[in-house]
Amino acid sequence: MNAGPYTLNGITYTSSGLYIQNFISANGCDSLVYIYLTIAPLRNQTIQMLTNYTKPGISPVHILIYPNPTSNSATIKSNLYLDNATIRLYDPSGRIFIEKSNQNGFEFNIDLSLYAVGLYHVEIENHGIKYYTKVRKE
Repeated sequence: MNAGPYTLNGITYTSSGLYIQNFISANGCDSLVYIYLTIAPLRNQTIQMLTNYTKPGISPVHILIYPNPTSNSATIKSNLYLDNATIRLYDPSGRIFIEKSNQNGFEFNIDLSLYAVGLYHVEIENHGIKYYTKVRKE
């Protein structure tokens, strides 16, 4: 059951599944990003779940954002406790318009009620690891 497409790092995915992206640095070192992507309906809405980790042996982090799309606020939920995390929302031009620092817990709310309709990029940074997803305001 799919409701794509979903784009990450310039690659568009049209169905749920496991995806691997390989990044090569300027000095030839590589990093693998494992993406477990599930897009499923929820009460006439969509939940996007992004599992993203970059090194073997690190527990995968599941980030959910719902409802998506939203008209007012959305909930960001993680399976692992986020400690001193920073949540940033970027507008379509790449400008940060919401930044919440020192966030601790499993669940966070973002209020979009005062912002224009559009697609916003969400960045969650926890201990130097960044996770990305999107939320649509309708």
